[in-house]
Amino acid sequence: MPRPRAVFTLAGLALATGCAPTPMYETPPPRATAAAPAQSAPAVEQPLDLTTVLGAPCSSLSNDQVTEFLGEEPEQEAREDGITGSSCSWYSGMRSNAEIAVTYPRLTDEGLTAIYRNRDAYDFFEEISPVDGFPAISHGDRDKRHDGECLVTVGTSDSDYVHVHVYLGSGSVGRLGPCDAAHEVATAVVGNLKAIGASTPSAASSTSAVPSVMKPLDLTAVLGDPCTSLTPAQATGYLGDPVDIDVRTQNSSGPSCSWRSGMRSNAEIVITYPRVTDEGLTAIYRNKDAHVYFDEVPAVNGYPAVSYGGVDNRDEGECLITVGTSDHDYLNADVYLGDSSVGRVDPCEAAHAVASDVIGNIAARQ
Repeated sequence: MPRPRAVFTLAGLALATGCAPTPMYETPPPRATAAAPAQSAPAVEQPLDLTTVLGAPCSSLSNDQVTEFLGEEPEQEAREDGITGSSCSWYSGMRSNAEIAVTYPRLTDEGLTAIYRNRDAYDFFEEISPVDGFPAISHGDRDKRHDGECLVTVGTSDSDYVHVHVYLGSGSVGRLGPCDAAHEVATAVVGNLKAIGASTPSAASSTSAVPSVMKPLDLTAVLGDPCTSLTPAQATGYLGDPVDIDVRTQNSSGPSCSWRSGMRSNAEIVITYPRVTDEGLTAIYRNKDAHVYFDEVPAVNGYPAVSYGGVDNRDEGECLITVGTSDHDYLNADVYLGDSSVGRVDPCEAAHAVASDVIGNIAARQ
């Protein structure tokens, strides 16, 4: 395999301009229907313990390795408590928009099986050469390899995996395969994990006391038209008139609808139906310790609910309420009060009220 490292530091790359694309590593695996098969995810024979790197994701690469890939004076950004998992990103400091990002998703305990199950939902999905003996794939919701971008995912155990995302930078597109570069970076990451002493699979967080959903809701209709989660009158009642609406039905993370106040306010409501797991609230409870805050809140129309976040923005007027709609599904109700209402209204109470309307509308269609 060609060595990609030199490409990151070529003089042409230093002259690259423009903005790096939206990172693919933030996109969780889409959830397929219950009938989808697991499709032969390879087993991991010698699992790695990710405990240390989850608390210090930037230890995934050494300073020398980052410099070798990106050149001198790269910028570094760590996120140790993100909802999708711990991550570290490095950006070239040589007037280039080259980027490396390494993420440890905490969205499922099925490892590569969760991705293989939904392989047909991706724009491209390819099994590639193992990374230092660990099974690996390259995949994406959009195929941006011709733009110099590639995501390689490596199974570190039968329950965990790591995403390695590489963007070559505008000046190097077409001069090197980005997936070769991502494979090289992934090899360095796995080597470092081994050196850290990772030798046993990490233990799953507690899933005790996950409330069951007694009357499951069928989300079929709202998945196809998520903006029916709220009626126009309800949206206007919360945000005033007019209201700007943005619907997204093809997101791999799940269908969503956003309502934004058109009254010179930045207040916003977002309802999302994540398709990243079929474990419902169990998947969230399992990783409750990874969040900055995690609170069980009063049931929403009889359905169990929690409020949590990788960042606690409640003092700034924002709150996320997640409601279990069955033992396999949930919805997210995210509310931002708008600058003028911060401190005057509890954002979680507002999100709870919105979630109550959403649940009531879904139940009315059953």
